[in-house]
Amino acid sequence: MSPSVPFGSVKLDQPIILNLSKPALKPACMISGIDLGVYFSSDLKWRTHCQHSAAKANSILGQLRQAFHAWNPQSFISLYTAFIRTHLEYATSVWNPHRRADVRIIENIQRSATKLVGRIRDRSYQDRLAILNLTTLESRRSRGDLISHYKIANGLLDVNWLASTKLMSSIACHGPANAIRGHKKRLFVQLSNCPARTNLLNNR
Repeated sequence: MSPSVPFGSVKLDQPIILNLSKPALKPACMISGIDLGVYFSSDLKWRTHCQHSAAKANSILGQLRQAFHAWNPQSFISLYTAFIRTHLEYATSVWNPHRRADVRIIENIQRSATKLVGRIRDRSYQDRLAILNLTTLESRRSRGDLISHYKIANGLLDVNWLASTKLMSSIACHGPANAIRGHKKRLFVQLSNCPARTNLLNNR
């Protein structure tokens, strides 16, 4: 039987079942809930959370658009990073999406926000990011994962794993570089054909 996960702030008649062992089988009833501001579903797909985060950030973006009419790169960076990006990056170590459609939902908010600066509005998205000294949100989530892994490997972050992570040996176990020595802080990657398990923090 698959393990069940309780949700602290949600009262459900039945526990949410994480179906990680048989990804081809769809649960008869999809159950979702929210805990500590993160929306979970029993299939561990993050569409619901992405939609809620994007809707909240887009609402704030609309308020800022009405409140401020003259935007320059400095004012945009201050307002965007303080009021909008925080909603798009909250707890990303937990819910980092692996489906391209979900990634686009989040990225489109930043894509739209960068057009507020009038003199760069007609440039491409990558050009606007370069001028504003920003990176894509997907790149920032990858950076956040690396920071989290560093803290876990060096004992700076106490994580109560259901199944404790293992450190990989100094010789890589698989892959094209299986004879190249590496550092001793690499986490052992659990091989799986289930996208939900592959996208967990200790695997992605």
